[in-house]
Amino acid sequence: MYLDELSIDPQQAIGVNIAELVIASDDVAIAMAKALITQTREQTDEQTDDSGFQQIVLDLVKAVLVYKLGKEKEQELMVMFTKEDMRKAWLVQEFMEEAKLEGKAEGKAEGLQEAVRWVATNMLKIGISPEQVAVATGLTLDQVHDLSK
Repeated sequence: MYLDELSIDPQQAIGVNIAELVIASDDVAIAMAKALITQTREQTDEQTDDSGFQQIVLDLVKAVLVYKLGKEKEQELMVMFTKEDMRKAWLVQEFMEEAKLEGKAEGKAEGLQEAVRWVATNMLKIGISPEQVAVATGLTLDQVHDLSK
């Protein structure tokens, strides 16, 4: 099933329009986002109990546009969203980049520690003394003794 084969009224299907925005080319995405924002605001204004839904849709549209277009299209995005909205979007993007870098660093550190323990275990297996293993690997003597158990 493809989106263009669905028989859904585009004025009623905000979810389908969001999905189309995700797969739209960059040059079409901004126009689609503007229409989606207008549609969302109109529909949720009619239904006053859906203000939370409106914010979710607007946040999702912002996230898709930031991901697709990046900072080079900041001026066009600023027209559609408030400055505060955009600041939040960039902060989220920067936070995610920082989290990725931290995760990679933690993974490397854990991998290195695992490799050191593996080498130390193999050194013990071939008969190298625990004291020499501790000196060679940088592990404490207690850590080396724990590995020999």
